[in-house]
Amino acid sequence: MWPFADKRRKTTLAEVQHVALGGRNAVQILRADHFAGSGLAHHLAASHGLAMGLNWYPIVAVDYVKAALARAVTAKASHYVHSPQLAFVGTAKLKRADSKFKLFSLASIFARTVAQEAGVSVMVLQLSEGDERDNGSALVWFCAAANRSVRQATDIVLPAADVKQAIEDLSSASVPVKVWGEASALRELGVEIDDAIGWQQLFTEFSHNTSFHILKPAQQNPLAKLKSLPKGFVWLGIAAIVVLLWKSALGPLANRVYARLTSVPQIIEQPVQLWEDALQLAMSQTQLTAPSALSRLVDNISIVDSVVGEQGARWQLKSVQCDANTVQKRWQCKAAYEGLDKAATNAGFQAAAKSGWDVEFQPLKKASYTFHFALAVRPLVLKEHRSRTEHLLSTATSLQRLQPVLKDSPRAMSDFAPIKMQNPSFANGQPVPPVVDVTLPLTAQIQVTGPLRTAVIMDDLDKHVSWRSLRISFDPSTKPDRTSSALNMEVIGEIYAKS
Repeated sequence: MWPFADKRRKTTLAEVQHVALGGRNAVQILRADHFAGSGLAHHLAASHGLAMGLNWYPIVAVDYVKAALARAVTAKASHYVHSPQLAFVGTAKLKRADSKFKLFSLASIFARTVAQEAGVSVMVLQLSEGDERDNGSALVWFCAAANRSVRQATDIVLPAADVKQAIEDLSSASVPVKVWGEASALRELGVEIDDAIGWQQLFTEFSHNTSFHILKPAQQNPLAKLKSLPKGFVWLGIAAIVVLLWKSALGPLANRVYARLTSVPQIIEQPVQLWEDALQLAMSQTQLTAPSALSRLVDNISIVDSVVGEQGARWQLKSVQCDANTVQKRWQCKAAYEGLDKAATNAGFQAAAKSGWDVEFQPLKKASYTFHFALAVRPLVLKEHRSRTEHLLSTATSLQRLQPVLKDSPRAMSDFAPIKMQNPSFANGQPVPPVVDVTLPLTAQIQVTGPLRTAVIMDDLDKHVSWRSLRISFDPSTKPDRTSSALNMEVIGEIYAKS
């Protein structure tokens, strides 16, 4: 189905070029008769139409409704469209004949249809069959949307031959692009459709949320409706108002009220800047453990006794758990023990405690020490860290070289993911939508499991990892070998990558 083509004949190349040029500079309208025979014509009344070729602008303000109208007035548009779900406003200068139709924005419908998609979504729909001698002359509608917004310089009608370059221009900005559509002519030109969304899906969204996509008149001042009154009444009313204001000296007050009603809202916040500020704040609040923090911790833990208490009333070490507290700059540790001899008592365990260590008991044969060691920290400075590619080469190689003396770990190195940070908000409390111009740094988890002695040979890995926790298990019955020891450790840390 091609809405701009007469199915009884081919569209000539001259006609294609004429409409394509018009589509870039003027609004194109699809009416019910364009969809005759498709099964979709019943969705549009005779006085309805789908508009393509609007100009789209971002709006960032406290009052989105006022800002949308103000943007349309500034652009000297006759009509505009703004959905409460969109962060852009579309404007159009309609001809008098076109303004008689009740028009709906096709780009707004598409943006709502793919509102939950990540990255940039591109819609490519074929409008004409084109010339038999030139497959690329077929007309298509091209539109791009991201984060519930229509991208500027899209929502255009153009020849199919230009689509591939338009998609490549979007992809060149390192933005993931997903192409939607159902145009077979594009595949002949090397343009592949990632997923099929066609007229049926667009009409479904249109039917469910008609009011969101309607083009509304852009009234430039409160007196615009007076044009429909007879001129005699208008002049009589104006004269009466002038006389009244002159006598009451309310002219300055009226001017202030009029200026307030017709003023263009000031754009006070930019989403990109808000995201960049939030990222800088998140990084300034992130503290990493300093290099050699793990080896120093292992040295300090050597003061923890494997057995405490008097002969015949002994307690045996089972495990030690240490977690990094970068705010308080210390390792918070807990050593768990179990009674080894029947004569072991809580009083004997308490007497063996070192100065400053807290003691906890679990009836009747379990007890623990809680203590801490100093921890050196460093700020997160991204330029000092490796890229994701460098980590996958150098950091992964350091891990692989340790594997012969480690136990098998199901997740020695996790996949990279963007760092977690709080979503910024506008001054009115509304969350700022994600923007493609701000890329978040990446982080991944490192896990090493093996004998505690392995910690002394992890220097190459240590300088690039912020260690977060260390767990030591003690089993004196274990026979030491290449990957096992009476003292085994599980250490977990994080690596950060430049975006």
